[in-house]
Amino acid sequence: MISIDKSKICEILAEIGLKEGDTVLIHSSIGLIFGNHNNPAELLFSALRETLTTTGTIIVPTFTFAPCSGSIFDINSTKSEVGEFSNYILSLDDVKRSFHPIHSVAAIGPNATYVTNHESLSSFGENSSYKKIIELKAYILLIGAGINYLSLIHQVEEDLKVPYRFYKDFNITVKEEDGYNNLTVPYYAKYLDRAIEYDYKKRELILIQSNALNTIKLGWGNIKFGLANEIYSVLHEKVCNDELFFINKEKYNAK
Repeated sequence: MISIDKSKICEILAEIGLKEGDTVLIHSSIGLIFGNHNNPAELLFSALRETLTTTGTIIVPTFTFAPCSGSIFDINSTKSEVGEFSNYILSLDDVKRSFHPIHSVAAIGPNATYVTNHESLSSFGENSSYKKIIELKAYILLIGAGINYLSLIHQVEEDLKVPYRFYKDFNITVKEEDGYNNLTVPYYAKYLDRAIEYDYKKRELILIQSNALNTIKLGWGNIKFGLANEIYSVLHEKVCNDELFFINKEKYNAK
């Protein structure tokens, strides 16, 4: 039976290269790493805090797709739909969350206010949270999560305006301090009639070959890791040269 404690996680985080004051974006499926541990989210957070100290910043995606179907988005109470660890971070007293009703992020630490000041209604537009994560040269950790969790690719897609996505407007009700407001939120969505299938293996392979992505064993699974700016640079160059790089070209039905 594999046993994981905080000291082991801290050892792995140090081997990755994380240190005091760093900024890190966490994508996770922690059940695949920690097995039957009673409180894996708290354990992971404690290890990250010990490694980064209070001078470091922890960021998680807190995406919510229900508002696209009519649910009200409340920055203070709407739960993340992308995992246990993201909701644990949202429960902390000093957390900050970006005011985006679909692709919000939450953060804790010195860079939290800067990262969560999402200045565009478009999820991955100019001055998005992900633009700032790239600018800060943050680490990205996929903890027990596959390359399909790497949401940074959507920043590449929107920056380069790939042909298999388009801006679709959603009318979303948001709760604000002085009441409720209706927003028109442009979502850079996939065309549903074009047989779009992502080629995750190709994406991961090119990142590994470019030394932008590495893997280390932890518990029952792995941590894939790299720097946001390096991952973005590699993928941006590939899509610049081939706008269909991310998808299966043989199945794609262009119109």
